[in-house]
Amino acid sequence: MLKADQTVTLIHRQGSRKESYLCTVIPCASWFWKHKAAVGDTGLRSARELHCRIPAQNLPPDLEVEPGDKILLGEMHSISGAEFAALGRTRQAAVVLDVHRNFFGPTPHLYILGG
Repeated sequence: MLKADQTVTLIHRQGSRKESYLCTVIPCASWFWKHKAAVGDTGLRSARELHCRIPAQNLPPDLEVEPGDKILLGEMHSISGAEFAALGRTRQAAVVLDVHRNFFGPTPHLYILGG
């Protein structure tokens, strides 16, 4: 996969009360931000949108990821609840908004959209 040269960490909330977190470090992912802007009745609105693609051969077999989890550029092996909340305020992490399992075609991959 083109530009799959970044290490990312998927942080999955687990448990019935969602107070514990599972960090999964994945090498060789593609990571880039897209800036979006729109003009509305109240003026200009802008947002950053994360696009992360992970080649299928790099995915662990038991990987769990769903909207609401977080994805981080770089490695992290453990995290507390306060650190999980603070990740939303960094430029190196995003909240998972959608997950696409594109396991067909010449480059099967997991595509994560974040914001």
